[in-house]
Amino acid sequence: MSFLDDTKKISSTANEINNDRKRLQTYWWLEQNMDVIIKLVVFTAALFILPIVTYYLTLNKAFHGNATYAAVAAVGVANAVVVAYIITAFFEKQKDKKD
Repeated sequence: MSFLDDTKKISSTANEINNDRKRLQTYWWLEQNMDVIIKLVVFTAALFILPIVTYYLTLNKAFHGNATYAAVAAVGVANAVVVAYIITAFFEKQKDKKD
């Protein structure tokens, strides 16, 4: 092996490291905001699923076929999910911004 071959290997490795850094820098916002994304997905799923489940569970069991009361219960659950999201967002800690 010559000095030139070693230099080429080092240069190639340095280029690979720089390419990896560029890829990681492209998605730094995803890593920084992953907890927010997860929270949004969880509350979105809850806002979709819980009112429907509440409606069908309360329709025959709690309100004996009265669809109006079951719908009001579902709306109440939907509002509770939205309020819970607002409260958790309000008490969320701020992260330091990346320079």
